[in-house]
Amino acid sequence: MRDEWFIRGKVPMTKSEVRTVSLAKLELYEGCEFWDIGAGTGSVSVEAAVSCPGIHVCAFEYKEEAVELIRANCEKARTEAVTIVPGKAPETFAQVSVHRPDRAFIGGTTGQMREILDELFRLNPDIRIVINLIALESLTVLMSYLKERGIEAEILSMQIAKAEKIGSSHLMKGQNPIYIISLGGSVKKMIQPEALKVGANRISANDARSVKLDFAPMEGITGYVFRQAHAVIYGGVDRYYSPFIAPGSSHKLTSRERNDILPEHNQGLCLIPQILTHSAEDFLWVCEELVEYGYRTVNLNLGCPSGTVVTKKKGAGFLAEPEDLSLFLEEVCNGLEKIHASDGKPVRLSIKTRIGMKEASEFPRMLAIYNHYPLEELIVHPRVREDYYKGKIRMESFAYALEQSRCPVSYNGNLFLAADASALMEEIVGQDEPSDKGEMQKKTKLAALMFGRGAVASPWIFGEVRNLPSSNHLQSFQQFHDRLLTGYAEIMSGDRNTLFKMKELWYYFQCHFPGCEKELKKIKKAQKLSDYRAAVQAMFASGRFVEDGFRNPAP
Repeated sequence: MRDEWFIRGKVPMTKSEVRTVSLAKLELYEGCEFWDIGAGTGSVSVEAAVSCPGIHVCAFEYKEEAVELIRANCEKARTEAVTIVPGKAPETFAQVSVHRPDRAFIGGTTGQMREILDELFRLNPDIRIVINLIALESLTVLMSYLKERGIEAEILSMQIAKAEKIGSSHLMKGQNPIYIISLGGSVKKMIQPEALKVGANRISANDARSVKLDFAPMEGITGYVFRQAHAVIYGGVDRYYSPFIAPGSSHKLTSRERNDILPEHNQGLCLIPQILTHSAEDFLWVCEELVEYGYRTVNLNLGCPSGTVVTKKKGAGFLAEPEDLSLFLEEVCNGLEKIHASDGKPVRLSIKTRIGMKEASEFPRMLAIYNHYPLEELIVHPRVREDYYKGKIRMESFAYALEQSRCPVSYNGNLFLAADASALMEEIVGQDEPSDKGEMQKKTKLAALMFGRGAVASPWIFGEVRNLPSSNHLQSFQQFHDRLLTGYAEIMSGDRNTLFKMKELWYYFQCHFPGCEKELKKIKKAQKLSDYRAAVQAMFASGRFVEDGFRNPAP
């Protein structure tokens, strides 16, 4: 596309020749998720969207004038493939509720080159990135970063000269030289594009990257201190779900609930708040509060098996009243149409559910109710309420959900090791089958795998599922523990409250220290932080650390 085609204003624009080379280096493909960071006029975003059908583009830009230019150029190009994200990167990355970026172009960083690159690689270690730089100082920063991280890159210096008529002659007028740096990415995706023409919610048993990895909400455990520590030390999570918000008739968030969902406590994370209630009025009130904080998706808890919750007809207890649940969902979905997120669109609803109260035979009726409403996603824990967290996983019910659900389906339950995730995917995905058109189609629309207790015990599990290079688990585990301890000590009043939070975690952590009963006993008995730290230090220094994960107690 010619430069003259774009509406420019006073915003800098990537010139056509540089755009051409940069887009070629990006190796875009049909169906990929492309992020344009420092989008300026949107020339790269628009040309990518126009030249590569099926692509989705997120254009990140903090200047108001530039944002309006991007919008105008998208309208001129008649493309709806570009989502504009106002604000500074990388803070705005968490606002994008889409798949992890496959490709990224960096045209501007506002001095946050390192932070942007770190976050992109955290979101997708296999991402392909192309960077345009003019200033030598910026190149120096980038080269230092690449050296520190051990990243190989292709560096191209490009200088364009165009003929300019002066009198009766034409003289070549040079433009500023520019550096085009290319790094990362999978060659497989470039040379096998046909394998990528599958819908976003479908996977093959050999490619886990198209399936999101989620961290389940666990009351009292996975609050913002835990989430931030996990994201810094391990990462690999696409979406964190907050422990449930339980609104009361007073329509006031508790200080704990408010602190947990504050944007400043969840920077860099994709957080989906979960709500526990059987009152549509209370549910919609919470949604209005959450929208004020920038949230666009909420999750309804229909899975909690706790006796105190179930007796109030909440969580899994709501499943015993299917007619009331249907009326609830009708009122909620109608109400959500009137509550608009920052992008002007209605707030979206997902559900986390069990398959029934007592029998798996209840699930077809429940699924028929869910199918009646415009859900964004259905997260299924294929147990009934009376199973609690033991008992048999009813894979036949989950298979039924995959086959019959009108919305994408995610799996939750008994994922304690990376091998569990691999085995599950092999079981539910199966082999590709030829369609009537002769194309290979996937059997399932699995959207995500959700990890709970297994991820608390073995927080490195997401990296293992994604086949990321493994680190020293003992060392990173101790760093994770210490960051948690520091975080809780900062927000808790007194040693007792901090120790209560940490001791709760050792129910899961202890699986990695067989034969350390003496040290574990000292941890449980500690009344002072100094005694606790000494006991934990002895545990980590015991030499008995193993990587085997948490397992359910015997049924």
